[in-house]
Amino acid sequence: MSETTLPARQGTCGSNSAVIAHIRGLYAPITEDIRTGTAIIDTPAQFSLTPEPTELGATTPEDKVIAANEEFAKTTGRAWSPPSAQSQLANYEKACEDRALSEENKQPFIYEGFSNAGDFFLSRGMTLVGACPGSSKSTTAANLLAGFIRYRPNTKAVVVSNEESTDAVIHRTACVLLEKSYMAFHKGEMSRRDADSVRDTARKLLSRVIIVADKDWDTTCFEDVTTILKSCVLHGISMVVMDYYQTICHSRLEPELDHFKVLKLFGKFIREYGKDSPIPVVVFCQLAPKSSAPEFQSRVQYDKTIYNDAFNVIEIEPDFETKLTTFHIRKQRFGTSQGTQVVLKFENGRYVHEPPTESL
Repeated sequence: MSETTLPARQGTCGSNSAVIAHIRGLYAPITEDIRTGTAIIDTPAQFSLTPEPTELGATTPEDKVIAANEEFAKTTGRAWSPPSAQSQLANYEKACEDRALSEENKQPFIYEGFSNAGDFFLSRGMTLVGACPGSSKSTTAANLLAGFIRYRPNTKAVVVSNEESTDAVIHRTACVLLEKSYMAFHKGEMSRRDADSVRDTARKLLSRVIIVADKDWDTTCFEDVTTILKSCVLHGISMVVMDYYQTICHSRLEPELDHFKVLKLFGKFIREYGKDSPIPVVVFCQLAPKSSAPEFQSRVQYDKTIYNDAFNVIEIEPDFETKLTTFHIRKQRFGTSQGTQVVLKFENGRYVHEPPTESL
């Protein structure tokens, strides 16, 4: 395979706290209720992070905003001015170019016509796929990669794997393509001929699927993961799969951040990445059991606000007795499939569509 070289480890995750605090002070300041731990939205008259009008000599709300902006510019060195027409035109042209690339990168989720409405697809932005531990996240990732191989010829995908090894990821995908059981291969219960076929397919897949494992890059580090994602744009990658994101737990540049805050930082990054990059990013996450809360976002372990940063959200619910897996489409930014579900049969390591049986 042709070698794809990623740049040396680097990353920037500077704080925007001053800007955020300023905006909150002007429009919707937030105070913390110590007793309940819930956020309360106050009016500027009740609580403000900006000086009172009397301190700035302002007498009207408009004067207060102007004066506060001037004070903010003095204390932070940051100020805003309208961009030039040339700058706006350049931004517009780039946005049009990115949108055209995102249309080229549009691809089905697992197989064409995945949703009942037929309008669920992967494009720019993040698709969040959640499941409880041991509920087919890695199997779904392998089926997703197999669909990518089938429907997107002459393209490459990157897998940031911080749970499974490189050989496990590629062997799972090869088994899906060959319609063979990965567990039979993994346990050595497959015939020698079939096992050799899986390994031969896996070798060929390595020219299309690039596995970034913890051995080469620290996939638990915020800066390493975001550097990989940024580099994918430069190298013409057509899809990124992360399995799974909650293992990102520390920052090299801000080592004082705890696990929760690092994931919040990643959520902010992926939201902007979705706006600026034409590459679809599929992020797998761990969910708590339904008994803990009915809503998907309430069951996401650690940072629950990542739900808000996603363009699409899917929950996987397998039934190991019937070998049927239900995919609940919890959110869809573009399309009509939100709130629907797709039931697929699990057969020889792959998901297959099973038409509903007609009643007699």
